[in-house]
Amino acid sequence: MPHIMTLRFAPMLVLLMVAPLMTACSTDTYYYHSTIDKPTTITLYDPMAQESLWTKDIPVGQSLKMDLDRKGEGSLMELIKMQKGMPATVMRWKLYKTTGWNNTVDSDTLKLPGTPVRIDVSYRPAPEYPPGTGSTSSSKP
Repeated sequence: MPHIMTLRFAPMLVLLMVAPLMTACSTDTYYYHSTIDKPTTITLYDPMAQESLWTKDIPVGQSLKMDLDRKGEGSLMELIKMQKGMPATVMRWKLYKTTGWNNTVDSDTLKLPGTPVRIDVSYRPAPEYPPGTGSTSSSKP
């Protein structure tokens, strides 16, 4: 009889062991890369207020990680309820070199209004070369 009792509570024990490790994890993480042929700009837009909340020109050869967090995200209650419809309240971003060690260039946190947001991706004129390479864009005949 003790074996049946152990099997019944095994999933709950696993959940209780894993839940602390899941704190502050997000399901809304986005990655954008900027290349010579596609120099990328990202804009976080509030469609309700019809205004731009944040814009980042990603330098060529670098990448951007955006993490949109909702209130209570990563908590055990959120895991149980699975409240995916709530708008993000915080956006964390990190700009990093695509290659190499210790590659973080810049990062910050932006408080959001708690209303739905849209991510707009646009491309600057190409080619664009990485900063400090001495190359300039040239027009083709």
